[in-house]
Amino acid sequence: MRRLLLATVRALKCHGGAPIPVPGRPIPEDYKKENLAWVEKGCENLIHHIGIVKRSGMNPVVCLNAFGTDTKNEVNLVKAFGRKCWSSFCLVRALG
Repeated sequence: MRRLLLATVRALKCHGGAPIPVPGRPIPEDYKKENLAWVEKGCENLIHHIGIVKRSGMNPVVCLNAFGTDTKNEVNLVKAFGRKCWSSFCLVRALG
């Protein structure tokens, strides 16, 4: 049995040390700038969640939902983690 884990660069940044967005307020400007360190740290958090899914006896499929505000370097970093750490990985690009 497979389970889908959906990630975004914005969420990875949030879990990687970026300022926490406040509901109802504009997203902090830091999220609109490339920050590979936050993305990498967020990927480490994602690996933890993958471990939880695997321990429950399921095979995770990690999907990165990429947006136009994500830089090529950020997406490539997540892809690299995907190739190294996950059995199944897919990339979906949002339109618009």
